[in-house]
Formats: sequence, structure tokens, C-alpha cells
Amino acid sequence: MKEKEKNTPVKRRGVVEIAPNGDEIKFRAYNEGEPAHQNVRKCQGGGQRYETTGKEPKQVLNLQCLLNAPDAYEQLSEQFDRLTKDLKPNAKRKLPERQRVVNEGGLQCWMNQSQQKLIYTGEIDLAASQNWQSELLRQAQLLVRRLPASDVFIKVIKSIKKDKVNGQ
Repeated sequence: MKEKEKNTPVKRRGVVEIAPNGDEIKFRAYNEGEPAHQNVRKCQGGGQRYETTGKEPKQVLNLQCLLNAPDAYEQLSEQFDRLTKDLKPNAKRKLPERQRVVNEGGLQCWMNQSQQKLIYTGEIDLAASQNWQSELLRQAQLLVRRLPASDVFIKVIKSIKKDKVNGQ
């Protein structure tokens, strides 16, 4: 039976080099030689970071999450943070635009699903505003009106309520 296994053809992927005169043929399998990816790092959630080899070496990040994730941006940004924690940024990162659920009239609001928090900031130009109290009230009313219209906000709230009901 071992003899039969030795005679059985095996398919392999690779590169065939044929000399211009056709006298010499060389085959190099794909799995042989130097790997294309070096310093591979993986994280929870399926993300990975690696360096490529070749003429122009590159650093590559692969992030992934489910299509029906309640807050895909949050999951991807967590993977990004895990994979790049050893890199030092040149400037401070701004809060992400895509996670923002309200951005109008001096009011900005973000969802952070992992911490189950709603973060909001308001800006009032005291020189331009006649009454800062009415401006603050206007922003609070805007926040209360806009949040229920945000799909991201609704999904996160439902997820939090579901977790509380399940005892998590």
C-alpha cells in the first residue's frame, strides 16, 4: 500500500521556469521559500496585522466583524486599537465620525457600545448667544429629538436592554 501512495501523483501549486531554449525546466512550489507575511499578529474578533516582503515592504491590517453587528464601527475600532497599541500616533485621534449619532447645532453625540455609554458634547458661543440658558435648553431638546431617529442608537439600546433581561 505504501508503494501505491508513492506512485500516486500529487498536485502542487507553484511557479515553473522554462529556459529560453527549452532545455531546462525548474519548478518552485508556493509553500517553499520565504513567507510573504512576517511578524503576524492576531487579535480577538479576527483582526490581524502583518508585514509584507518584496520590493516595497508594507504593513497591512485586516479587520473584520459580522454584517449584522449592532455597532460595527466600535468592533472594528477595538480591533484596530489592539493591533496598533505598540504604534505611537503623531497627533491625537479625534472621536470617530461614523459612530457619531448627532452632529448639528453645536451638539455632538457618540455611542460607545462596549462601555454602554452615550457621550455628548455641546458648544455655545457666548459672544453670539443672547441667552446661554435658552441655547443649552435648545441643545438638550435637539438631543432628545435626534437620538430616537438614529438607527445606531436604537440598536445599541435594544442590545443593552436585551443583555439586562438575560442577566449579563
